[in-house]
Formats: sequence, C-alpha cells, structure tokens
Amino acid sequence: MSVSARPDAPGLAGASVASLDARSEPARRRIALLGNPNSGKSTLFNALTGLRQKVGNYPGVTVEKKIGVCTLPSGRRVELLDLPGSYSLQPGSPDEVIVRDVLLDLLPDTPPPDLIVLVVDATHLERHLYLVLQVLEIGRPTIVALNMIDTAEELGIRIDTTVLERRLGAPVVEIAAARGRGLGNLRRLMDRDIEPSTRHFRQWPDPVRQAVEHLEARLPRQPHGRDRGRRDVAIALLLDDGEDDALARAVPAALLDDLPAQRAKLDTVDPGWRNGDVLGRYDEIAGMLEAALVAPGLGRDRCGTGSIAC
Repeated sequence: MSVSARPDAPGLAGASVASLDARSEPARRRIALLGNPNSGKSTLFNALTGLRQKVGNYPGVTVEKKIGVCTLPSGRRVELLDLPGSYSLQPGSPDEVIVRDVLLDLLPDTPPPDLIVLVVDATHLERHLYLVLQVLEIGRPTIVALNMIDTAEELGIRIDTTVLERRLGAPVVEIAAARGRGLGNLRRLMDRDIEPSTRHFRQWPDPVRQAVEHLEARLPRQPHGRDRGRRDVAIALLLDDGEDDALARAVPAALLDDLPAQRAKLDTVDPGWRNGDVLGRYDEIAGMLEAALVAPGLGRDRCGTGSIAC
C-alpha cells in the first residue's frame, strides 16, 4: 500500500531557513535530487522540504542553487540539494557542468552528496535511464524514484520494479510527487543506509580502457572521492575540448599537457571511440526495457520507435 505525505505533514515539520546555515549543529547528511528537466524533480523537492528552502547561485555562474531541509521518519534532519536538470554527465550546458562537478567532487564549496535520489519520468523510461546508468557507475548510494507513475498506469504502462532493481543494482520506488503518492516509502528509503550499485554498464574497447586506466592512475585523490568516480573524471578529461575550468583545476598541468597525444592515439586506432559510450549504454537500456517494461501492445518486449514509453 502506498503511503502519501504532504509538505506540511508532522513528519516534515522542523527546521527554519535560518537553521540551514547553523554552524553549531552536527553536519547533516546531504541528499541530492537529480533528474532530467521536466522529470518532476523540483515538485518532489518542494513536497519534501515545504518552505524550508534557501535559494542562491553557485559561485561564478548564474546557475541556481536550491537547498532545503527534510525530516525523515527516524527524526533525522537531512539537507536536500535540488541539482539542476541534466540529461547527461558529459555536459553540454552550464547546468550539466554543475551537476557533474558536484557528483565528481570538483566544486570546493559543495561537497558531493551522501545519497542521490534520481528522479525518472516513468512514462519516458528509455530517455531517462541514460542518466541513471551514468550516475550509478560513479559509485555513490542512489535511489531511483519512478515519478509520474500514476500517469504511466493511466497509459497502460507497467514497470516491474523488482526486475529493474536487479538490473540496476539500486533500490527503485514508485512515486507521483504532484499527488503525494509514494513519498512515505521514499522517505523511509532515504532514512536507510543504501549501498552503491556495483553494476558496470559500459564496455570500452581495449585502447580506450587502457587510456582511461592510465589517466585514472595519475589523478590526485579527492577528499570525498571514490575510486569509481575517479574513472569518470578520467573519461571527462579525454572527452574535454580544453574549455572545462573545473577539470583543469582538478588535475596536474603535466597530465593536461599529455591529453592531446592520448586523444590523437585513440583517433588513430579507433576513430569512433567518442560515440562508443553512448551506443553501449543504449544497448544496455534496451535489454532492461525488454525485461522490465510492459506497455500497450508490447508485452514484455523491447520498446519500438515512437512507443509511448520511449
């Protein structure tokens, strides 16, 4: 049975906005809300925090930074960070740069989250799972929240969450943030110690894998870093066009100087190496949909082009 919650429910009562900056309190657990634009992420943020929010900007950019407080069923108060909407951790916009930098511990003023709640539009599962696979491979504890599940059900879409959990290696919870459905179940999961997924969703050709491992071994260790996150920094360096200041600050100058030669070598042995990551992830997503999705006219079959769930 679903358990609903409202922003003004007793379990969410607590901190004022001013207390967000209280230095005398013990450090709160940090939970980041992340998802594609229009996934309902900000609706969920408002439902969990009510009016207990603070809005500012990330240093040096005009990207909005929203922080709030939520009280979990145990009585523990946690800090919620509403990250900008993002389609990918290979950034194509200032918003996506911020998301990547927070998750990979590249922003000095914003520590990486202790837990990620990844909000997914259940009616467009294929599109949203791309970011899910990227985030899970970083190796941070993550909950996948299937939002708009009510709309999906009205459209005849059924998602086997048990199968999806097994394929992702992360807990999956159904919610409808706008209606308050499933928020109690989500808050109980947020109160638990979640283990990171151990799944790997990409298969790199040997030359690319060797280049990534070589770069990874030369990266300095971050205070909050995880080994799997270092791999994502190495990949970001290979794909960078030289304009990414956060990456440049995170690595030694000698490593940056070696990158053009590394890229040129890969271009010679595997000209399509930059696209391999994208294609590999969508192959994995197709298998997940085949196993976990039931949509009108599909049964347990792969989503075709133009499918309502894709």
